[in-house]
Amino acid sequence: MMAKARQLHVPVDQAVVNLRDIRKVMDLSLDDAKKLLERFGKSKFMSKDGHLSEEGFLELMGEECKDREHLKRLFVMVDKEGHGWIDFRDYVLCVTVLNGGDKKGIDSALELTFKSLDVDGRGGLSEEQLRGVLRMVWPELSVVEGKQFFDEADTNKDGMVSLEEFTVLCHSHESDLPKFRDALFGLHANEEAERGKP
Repeated sequence: MMAKARQLHVPVDQAVVNLRDIRKVMDLSLDDAKKLLERFGKSKFMSKDGHLSEEGFLELMGEECKDREHLKRLFVMVDKEGHGWIDFRDYVLCVTVLNGGDKKGIDSALELTFKSLDVDGRGGLSEEQLRGVLRMVWPELSVVEGKQFFDEADTNKDGMVSLEEFTVLCHSHESDLPKFRDALFGLHANEEAERGKP
C-alpha cells in the first residue's frame, strides 16, 4: 500500500494509517483498498496534499450513485469543516455508505452522521443534536421523547452521546435502521425508483 500511495502521490501516512482503521471498521479487503486508492489517486482533481475536491468526488462517485444531489449532500456531511475537499478515508467511508445496505453500511452511515453533527469535535452529541438526528427518522418526535432517547443512549451519564453510544442506540431500534440510512441519504428510495423504470 505504501508503494501504491507513493506511486499515486497520495500521502503515505494518510493512506496507510487510515487504511488500517478503515479495514478494522469496514472489513475492507486489501485488494479492494488498493483499487479504491488507485481510483482516488488517479483523479485529476486530487491535490498534491492528497485531497479530493467536490468536483473530483462527484466524478468518482458517479459510478456508485447517479443522483448528484445525494452525492453533494454526502460530500457536505463528510467535509464538515467546509474546506471543499476530503481525504482518502472520507472517500472510502462514502463508498461504503453508498454500497452497504447491511450492518457495516448502516454503521458507516451512522458514523458519518455522528461526525457531521459533532462539529466542534468533542466526540459527543448534545441532547439537541441527537434529537435533530432522530427527527429525521421520526419527524413527530417530541422534546420529551427526545430526552428519553438521550437518557437511554447516554449510558455513562456524561451529558453527551458518544459514537459508540449513538450506534448502540440506533441498533437497539433495529427495525428502524434502514430508515436512518434513507432519511440521511435518500438512496434506497432513489435506487428503487431507478429499478422500477422500464
